[in-house]
Amino acid sequence: MQSIAGIHFNFSLADSFWHQWREITQSSLPLHDFKSAMYFSMVRNFYRILWLVLYLFGASPAVCKTFLEGRSHSLQNFNNATLFLPFATSLRMGDIGYQSDVQTKIPININSLSEYCESLLVATRTPYPAYQSIGIKVGSNYRQLNANLLQIENEYYAPIRPKRVARSGEKPTTALQQRGVEYIEIRCIDLDPFLPLGIDESGIKFLELLLLHCLLDNSPSFDQIEEEHLRINRNRIILNGRQPDLLIATETGEQFMADAGKTLLNQMRPIADLLEKSGEIGYRDALAQQTMKFEDPELTPSAQILASMRNQDISFFEFAMNQSRKHQEFFQRKLLSKAEEQRFRDEADNSLKCQLALESADTLSLDNFLDQVLSDQR
Repeated sequence: MQSIAGIHFNFSLADSFWHQWREITQSSLPLHDFKSAMYFSMVRNFYRILWLVLYLFGASPAVCKTFLEGRSHSLQNFNNATLFLPFATSLRMGDIGYQSDVQTKIPININSLSEYCESLLVATRTPYPAYQSIGIKVGSNYRQLNANLLQIENEYYAPIRPKRVARSGEKPTTALQQRGVEYIEIRCIDLDPFLPLGIDESGIKFLELLLLHCLLDNSPSFDQIEEEHLRINRNRIILNGRQPDLLIATETGEQFMADAGKTLLNQMRPIADLLEKSGEIGYRDALAQQTMKFEDPELTPSAQILASMRNQDISFFEFAMNQSRKHQEFFQRKLLSKAEEQRFRDEADNSLKCQLALESADTLSLDNFLDQVLSDQR
């Protein structure tokens, strides 16, 4: 599963911003609750424009044939070793990637913090017949932690999640309920194989613009009808995002995807202008760079990958290995100073010592540990 990887992009805003934004919006909520409500507002709007992110950053239009060996699929042959779809953007985010058919049926509510936490907890307490048939512990070996829709809360695969750093032994929902949302985690950005780090500064600035737009725009509650329309949009982009004259569903009816994308990016322009005026440079250029991808789909990472494979007459595996070796050489040329190298060695030594201390102090059996961890899910 790790052969197609993505970036976890974390985003938060300082309390100094939240104090001012609460005054501007004339909210009477305590800061703790106001921040959580606004982060959930951001999450809902991100789902509404997730299709745009998949188009702009999707970088998995093909897979090695061995990835789907013995499995049914709808992909086409690129060559003897590679499967693809001609206009695909992010197969990683589709049904062959980090998705679960079971989880798509779980009604996770993102309209508020309390509803979100409650829906996650319900999923961790609801048995699923297919998992029950597998068995939990057979003999002395665990096959799974339990037979519920979600075995633990962190198992929920979502393109974006509201997060709070949990304390040792603390469940994610407990941390959220007690101290509110601390940051947002985006999990749907493919690694760009043409960039050593998988993303560059321009891409990061664009994501910041997009999330600020999601925060500042009106964000009504979700309903099942809207969720289904958004799911259809996502699947269209995942499988056929670069198809000419592709249509997607919008508030005003079906619209050409490229037109809808350029309209959204134009709405972000005032935010980029404001940041530039405050001395934060690069946001206008980042917006322009992404806008060009709607003018010319061949500029998207997914199109560039397929073009590179065709031009070199190579498989996806060969393309991935070639890029990996280039990035390896890039980082090997970036020598660390003696002080930096020593700092990393010290960190590694300290980590091993901490591991040894934890293991030495461990007196619980696995059975007892799992009983403690999972007891409040029952």
